[in-house]
Amino acid sequence: MTRVIKLDTASKRYAFALYSIAEKNDNVEAVKEEFSHIVEGFMAVPEWVTITKNPTLDRRRKSQKYLEGVSKFNIIPEIENFFKVLVARGRTIFLQDIYKEFINIYNFKKDIEVVLVESATKLTVAEKKKIENFIKSESLKEISVELDEVINKDLVSGFKFMFDSKQYDTSMRTKLDNLKKTFS
Repeated sequence: MTRVIKLDTASKRYAFALYSIAEKNDNVEAVKEEFSHIVEGFMAVPEWVTITKNPTLDRRRKSQKYLEGVSKFNIIPEIENFFKVLVARGRTIFLQDIYKEFINIYNFKKDIEVVLVESATKLTVAEKKKIENFIKSESLKEISVELDEVINKDLVSGFKFMFDSKQYDTSMRTKLDNLKKTFS
């Protein structure tokens, strides 16, 4: 069965185009790494965000500034050409979205499941391993698991995460809420 990636936004189409070129050139890992550095670099400098989102700046001037900024990164041709296209088409405002979609496509193609885990405290290595093993055992195919951990003090203790459209919740907050409902 062929898996299909739905390309319903401009960000997804640009991300898919970049991924396809990188895959064709057998350069996906290098493109991913450089794209990550560039996005982090641009977003770390408030002036770049301002330039990107300012509709009153001349498009030609904005394009020139963007290409000057990209040239400072000493980047591979795939990324350089990709940025030239983004600048020429006025799509630099979507840079973060394109990057997120690129990572989603990368994870999809590499069978990497990224799971957001909310916990009351930082998870131990053993807890992370247990969650990863559980997710792998529940999956219908062989996958790699990456956990994105978010601390949420409202949970009191325990953790919760969503995988395969199901919520798994071991938090004390949920247990207390359920207990409260039984007495109401």
